[in-house]
This record gives sequence, C-alpha cells and structure tokens, in this order.
Amino acid sequence: TQKHAKLGALTVPAAVCEGGVLALTAPTITNNKGAEVTNPKWFLDGNEFDPATSVTHDEHNDKPLYYQITSSCNGKERDITTTPAVNVTVHALPTAAFDAASSTICIDEQDEELTNIKVNFTGAAPFELTYQDEAGSTYVENNLTASAVLLNQALDGDELYTLKSVTDANGCTSSVTGQTHQVNTKKHASLD
Repeated sequence: TQKHAKLGALTVPAAVCEGGVLALTAPTITNNKGAEVTNPKWFLDGNEFDPATSVTHDEHNDKPLYYQITSSCNGKERDITTTPAVNVTVHALPTAAFDAASSTICIDEQDEELTNIKVNFTGAAPFELTYQDEAGSTYVENNLTASAVLLNQALDGDELYTLKSVTDANGCTSSVTGQTHQVNTKKHASLD
C-alpha cells in the first residue's frame, strides 16, 4: 500500500563542536491523497530529540539522526513515516596542559636563556595556543602540529606562564583554566 505522506532525503547536518547545536533542516514532505501530516519529530540515537539541545561528543557523536511524521486521514492515524538515518559529527573540545617535567634552568653570563616549556594537546592538529606571562603579555602560537610542543621564551629571571585558550583544526575553542607553570632560573657557577 502507498503511504499517505512521503519524506524527502535528510541532509547531513554540519559538524559542530561540543556544546554547540546541530543545524537541522526538516526534509520535504510530499502529501498524497489529502492526508494531514502531524506530529513531526527528530530522533537521535533512537530517542526523541529537541533541535535546540546542546550536544556532547561522548553522548551524540557518530549517532544516527532521523525525522519522523505521522499522516492521518479524517482524524485517523494511517502511517508513521521515517527518513533513513544519517550520522552526526560532534567534535570534542581541545585541551592544553603543561607537561609536569621540571622547569629549573641555568642562565648564562648575559642573564638570559631560552627555556623550553612543553605543552601537551588533545584534539585535531594543528593547534593555536594563547598564553600569558607574569606581566600579562599575551602570546599566540600557531600551527602547532604535534601533540607535545615546546614554547621558547627568553628569560631574565623566574617567570610564571598561564595557558588561556586552545583552538584545534576543527575550529573548536576551549578556555584553559588552572594551567600555570613556574620556570625557575639559576645562574651558572663562575670563578673570579
């Protein structure tokens, strides 16, 4: 038997970052035999889904999404029609954290030394990292392609660095909190 209403193909929604909202477009409905179309619903992973809901990577990524309608004639329910499912993509937010290794360095006679500060990332490379020094100067490092990178800064004494934010190749950005790192300097011993 022919259904009273047909649904067009469902468009795969654009990928979003965790905490975002899926941009959903209802499929076209072809109404046959003068049926009334009622009760349109979205379903994600088999559960009724409100399109205004923020999505998470762990709960929603790579899960099936479909659209459903009910058609009725003269007030009597006739058919439930569902689109084929499409999977959604929800990217996890990137993270950045200082490596726990010691950051005590020795400085040379000019009282200046470059120090390496290792930062570990999760997410999709390349990364953009924003951080600050103790004086409040902000630095941005771009195209960080490894999961662990080195930041090189000239020091003339002890310095405290704070990570502020990280953005990954998916365009997902997250604020970084609780990530400060103290670099301590020591002079080389010398004979007079």
